[in-house]
Amino acid sequence: MTAYQASQKWKEQFCQVPTAQVREAISEEYKKRLKPLGKAKPSASWPCLWQFMYSPKDEVDHNWILKNIQTTEDCGFIVYMSEQGNIILGADSFTEELVDFYWLLLYQTRGLVWHKEAS
Repeated sequence: MTAYQASQKWKEQFCQVPTAQVREAISEEYKKRLKPLGKAKPSASWPCLWQFMYSPKDEVDHNWILKNIQTTEDCGFIVYMSEQGNIILGADSFTEELVDFYWLLLYQTRGLVWHKEAS
């Protein structure tokens, strides 16, 4: 398995929620119900441009992201916290390729090694 394939497998361990559904559920009260935790803000469309948002199912991933908000943002994500205390990641991108690149960067930065290193 390559690092890219491993990052896609890791992404599958996150809940995937359509961004339109988040917009609809939050509506005008979004500032109270879904708060950005870091400095990254959506560039054009709230809460992000990409069609899906992601929430970690695993508490270890949740806690790592919470402790590494700036690092997660450096990988291309906007980090939100829901009023229920859930971390939600948004990607400010129009293309699947770029979002997949964000996941690869986050996988590598997180220090996960589910892939076979090239010899």
